Amino acid sequence: MIRFLIILALVVITNLVLTAIRRFGNKAKYIRYEHHGCKVWVNKYLKGRHRKYCLCFSCGEFKPGDRDRNCPIANQLYQACVDYNIVTPVWECPNFDNIT
Repeated sequence: MIRFLIILALVVITNLVLTAIRRFGNKAKYIRYEHHGCKVWVNKYLKGRHRKYCLCFSCGEFKPGDRDRNCPIANQLYQACVDYNIVTPVWECPNFDNIT
């Protein structure tokens, strides 16, 4: 029984250490790459993932390429992204219309 508890404790401690390494060890890993003709910095673990987390890509009001029918918030945010060479996912929005 004691052997089982020791093994269980080691497994729990190992999982806690690995979780801490994954959570806190990845914060300072930034890379530079060219995005739409401009050199930018990005956390390498987040590169290319904005669509996965951005509400716009699951919203019925989001019609990229159709400036007249597209969400006005999305239009303004996209223009700011173009102007400043940034990528900004939307996590909260008052106009969100969930498409399922």
